[in-house]
Amino acid sequence: MKSQIDFPIEPFAFNSEFEFDDSDFDKFFTGWNGSLWQTEVNRSRSSSLSGRTTACPKGLICLDHIHIPKQPDPKKPGQFIVGSQTRLVPNNMNPGFIDAADNLITDRSGTGLQTCLNKLLTTQFQNYLSRESIQKKSASGNDRVRIGLIDLTGPKLTQPDFAGWGSPVAMYGASVPKILALYAAFQLRRNLRNLAAAQRISTGKTLESTAISHWKISGLRSGFPSLVWLFDIRNWTGNPNTLDFTAAARKVFQGIMHNAEAGKLIIGVGFPYIASVAWQSGLYHPNRGGLWLTSSYGKAQWGSNPLKGVHSANVTALAAATYFTLLAQGRLVDDASSNEMKAWLAGGCYTGLFPEYLGLIASKCGIWSDYLHDCALMSRDTIRYVVVGLTRTNRHEYPKYTQLFQELDRLIVGNNRTPKLIC
Repeated sequence: MKSQIDFPIEPFAFNSEFEFDDSDFDKFFTGWNGSLWQTEVNRSRSSSLSGRTTACPKGLICLDHIHIPKQPDPKKPGQFIVGSQTRLVPNNMNPGFIDAADNLITDRSGTGLQTCLNKLLTTQFQNYLSRESIQKKSASGNDRVRIGLIDLTGPKLTQPDFAGWGSPVAMYGASVPKILALYAAFQLRRNLRNLAAAQRISTGKTLESTAISHWKISGLRSGFPSLVWLFDIRNWTGNPNTLDFTAAARKVFQGIMHNAEAGKLIIGVGFPYIASVAWQSGLYHPNRGGLWLTSSYGKAQWGSNPLKGVHSANVTALAAATYFTLLAQGRLVDDASSNEMKAWLAGGCYTGLFPEYLGLIASKCGIWSDYLHDCALMSRDTIRYVVVGLTRTNRHEYPKYTQLFQELDRLIVGNNRTPKLIC
């Protein structure tokens, strides 16, 4: 069931067990971090945006994660070649719009999606743009909108058509980065099942002790995932594939849009584990930034966070769009896990200003003060796409916010016309 969030809301009204204790919230209102700024580029300009394996930063424990990789099938457009399970590394998680030279692949021809997006924003949505962006007709750090738009229609599922506006610029994400905790929970389940199968473990107590031992060997000393709460692991026996989430865990998946439930999940999976998944999937990258969590929305905060200069709930339009693209491609953990996450995010929330009638499949919104964000996988008829709009929107601009997503939908429709029209 899809969940609409209307205005006004109180995002930090917790259950009695929660306390508001996030000293990082003063970062909500900080401006652009210049070190993270990059513009969308074409094939000829380097932007260090590849998914190559990168060393973990000091203080971050990178654990081994197992996933099923996929690569586009060159003989069958729109289909993947499914590989064998392997260790998760960023170069296996390229969503299909980053080339070997580290460039974002965009179509800047007269009919290209990037060209059309640039024209749309600079002609119809100047209210969100700085004077510099309007003059140069390209994104700049002082804009109040970041966009990720990805056409996945038909064969473009494996070769997405990407367009962005300020997409690598970090912004306070409000509730959007909760999707990272959901992904990490499913990655943890896969890792435990694989460990049980590889070592022929058939009892939960042995699996729990073995997992903790492996984490300690890797350098993790605290902040372990709560395997009892997540999986009732001590009562598990038998087939690794029967190890699954508890009713309590599924309840927080269902309420992932709420801070209390999301906070429980973040604490249950653990900041270090979530961070390891974010880094090794490339959803947080040392050059392009991305999704990151140092707060559990009132429950606690991560005092030993190794990354400096990030928001307590950090997001970029590029990372959020990548997440939903990988979800659509069945590449977050594996096909089955992606489908389950997609089902939970069918209730992931959207703002009351978002036109969900355009074919919403899975979504996550973010609302705090003037921060209004919608991230969604959309599908109707033959059209399929991902849209991410991260904004700072004033109350008088609410109609423009709705119009923005309506116009982005029209761009996708136009991108699939034959012949395509000049923008």
